[in-house]
Amino acid sequence: MRALQRFLDHVEAHDRVWITRRIDIARHWKATHPFNAQTAFVWE
Repeated sequence: MRALQRFLDHVEAHDRVWITRRIDIARHWKATHPFNAQTAFVWE
C-alpha cells in the first residue's frame, strides 16, 4: 500500500496526468491515428 500511496502522491503533484483504462487508450489512439490501408502494411 505504501507504493500505491507514493504513486498517487506523485501523480497529484503534476498537472496534465492521464490515469486511464486500456480501452480509453485504444479509443484515443484510434481517434488520433485512424487506420490507413496505404500505410498499414509497410512491409509488403
